Amino acid sequence: MTGPTRRAFGRWALGGGALAAMGACGVAADAPRAAARPAGRQTWFGPQVIDTSSTEFNDIEIERQGDMISMIFKVGSCRFVESIYDASDPAVLPVEYTRYITAALAYPPAPKRLLEIGLGGGRTISYLHRFMPQLDITGVEIDPGVVAMAKKHFGVREDARLRLVVADGRRAVNEAKTPFDVIMVDAYRGTWVPETLTTVEFFTEVKAKLTPGGVVAQNVEPTTLFYDHMVATLGAVFANVDAYTSGPSTEYANTVLIAYDGPAKTDAAILAAAQRLQAAHKFRHPLPELVRARRIEPRPYLAAPFRDGFEEANKALMIDKANDKNTPRQRKAMCQ
Repeated sequence: MTGPTRRAFGRWALGGGALAAMGACGVAADAPRAAARPAGRQTWFGPQVIDTSSTEFNDIEIERQGDMISMIFKVGSCRFVESIYDASDPAVLPVEYTRYITAALAYPPAPKRLLEIGLGGGRTISYLHRFMPQLDITGVEIDPGVVAMAKKHFGVREDARLRLVVADGRRAVNEAKTPFDVIMVDAYRGTWVPETLTTVEFFTEVKAKLTPGGVVAQNVEPTTLFYDHMVATLGAVFANVDAYTSGPSTEYANTVLIAYDGPAKTDAAILAAAQRLQAAHKFRHPLPELVRARRIEPRPYLAAPFRDGFEEANKALMIDKANDKNTPRQRKAMCQ
């Protein structure tokens, strides 16, 4: 689910800055769901709530402040920005990490088919569809309410080259009949990412649905996914893992991990591919500038990979421990 911070109030990136994300809230998984806020009511930080939806999966609020429209997920007493749309300029990606995830297009020989798991406001795939109308795009989202809100408020329009599928992400990968050049994974709900979308076994299934030279791009918000373990998980499946960070440190900023097989690509090769794509498609956020942020994750990796059967509770404890020293102020602000 695309969003500015993936579960936080910061990193809106409107002024080029990036605030640290909020850590795990400590809300029990079976906590009562908060009642939907009446449409039109002002929130504590200013925007007007213009729509709400309560589904099997999420309590969703759509907020507007001027031309900026945000998708909010409510989890217990916590509220998380999942996507931002600039209604005055639909061609822009206000959220920095969503710009960096487009760097994945510079890796395949000639990207023709793309799959995104986790829709949110659908801004990343709408952006790519705008600038690459011949790119065949499929967006997969488990929550039909999220799909409805993306269409209603975030300018997402389906056509022959952009399709939205309501389905479990892992099942959609396994049932795909045709391989993809790029698979983007960006599925979050507050401080939680489905365990089934974070393991060696899952990325092995993803790898089987990539074309030769294809890549997977994973958004890692470091207070929700344990960064070193995600690097190790991708590294257990793919020969190479690159990182693109939308801030000064992976400890605080969303990082896009791009994993692929074969010989390691040189900076020059990726830059040349980005320049060709930029010349052909005139992206608003120039690919050559984005790929210059590339960082190669060296082996050996610093942590063990996640595998199927690793209890979500254990993962949550690891993340909470890592977050305790970093984000108490943000946690208090967002969960009161």
